[in-house]
Amino acid sequence: MLSGKEAKKRMEEDALLRKYGMGLLKSQLLNLGVIFLLAVISRRWLEILLFVPAFISLRRYAGGYHGKNERTCFWLSSLIMAVSVIAMIWLENRIEANPDVVTILAIWECIAGIFICAMAPVEAPKKPLDALEKKVYRRRAILVLAIQMVIACLLLFLVGGIGSAIVVAHSVIAISMGCAKLLQNTHCPQ
Repeated sequence: MLSGKEAKKRMEEDALLRKYGMGLLKSQLLNLGVIFLLAVISRRWLEILLFVPAFISLRRYAGGYHGKNERTCFWLSSLIMAVSVIAMIWLENRIEANPDVVTILAIWECIAGIFICAMAPVEAPKKPLDALEKKVYRRRAILVLAIQMVIACLLLFLVGGIGSAIVVAHSVIAISMGCAKLLQNTHCPQ
């Protein structure tokens, strides 16, 4: 049986945990809402269904820039998603106009992959990684990246524009990782 102080402390901890969980749920629902809205507006359902899991699964292990707070993170994520959809549409139009663009995209995919491999993992200031975590995250990032690169190249050469979704995801991750590394090296808080 808990004493009065212990029970009060446990209730406060539970309330904080519920508040954190509700904030996380709200954030995830808002992000999903933005993704859904962009899919409806752009009518690029398949591309977005390729981009989002590719982005999330690689970003989880590769790391990259993180906003200072939840609001900054939401707006930055929304902006990145919108710009990514525009980039996918633009690339699909380029591929339709000139199929040789697929080769250029495949080369770009390799360049982005090299950058990601060279930098992974990029840790967040609020979640530093120990030596073992860095090793594990690096291996996982490289494995996920390798699988996704094969899928991206197959889609590019077999289907065309749809494969650009994964290329755009990798480009965004490489840029995010570069920005985070740059800020770490200049000792600016993220």
